[in-house]
Amino acid sequence: ENRRDALKGASDFILQAFDLVESEFPEGTFNCGNVNVLPGAYNIIPRETRLLIECRHPDKTRLRDLEAAMIRLAQECASKHNLQLKTHHLVHMPAAEMDDSIIHTIQSVCDKLHYSHMPIISYAGHDAQMMSTIAPSGMIFIPVVEGISHNPKEYAEWEDIVKGANVLLHTVLAIALREGTPEQISYKRS
Repeated sequence: ENRRDALKGASDFILQAFDLVESEFPEGTFNCGNVNVLPGAYNIIPRETRLLIECRHPDKTRLRDLEAAMIRLAQECASKHNLQLKTHHLVHMPAAEMDDSIIHTIQSVCDKLHYSHMPIISYAGHDAQMMSTIAPSGMIFIPVVEGISHNPKEYAEWEDIVKGANVLLHTVLAIALREGTPEQISYKRS
């Protein structure tokens, strides 16, 4: 009853945080990529657990709401487990805005090549995230088997890789020839 297990409290928070995002912030995401337990011995109750978490949401206001909800949840879990809570906001990386004209060009190229396409929100860190701060940027994604990405099991069919390369090639050509429109460029399907 008086046991103060920092890992148990942190585990409670992590599980509830995933549920919170799923139920109240479905377009957002929560990651806990680092858990440091002290003193780190198998036979000693953890006195301290440090978590490195990340929250993402495409909408800035909802991101602030999500971060505030995470702090409240952490406070509730700390209180429930008779623990102290310290939080530190390490970094804020705003969502990278992709350039509308580049996105339109990518979509036009896909249409011209008769490739299906759809807009998606990517939460992963990409080069385009950094590049978008200094130059217009856009991203092209291809389907992967079973939707597994950023994982050693990630696999894409060669046909999809070739299609993605063709979209990239023709998008770069369209941008390079910007005085014309993508529709004015002659395309051949491979």
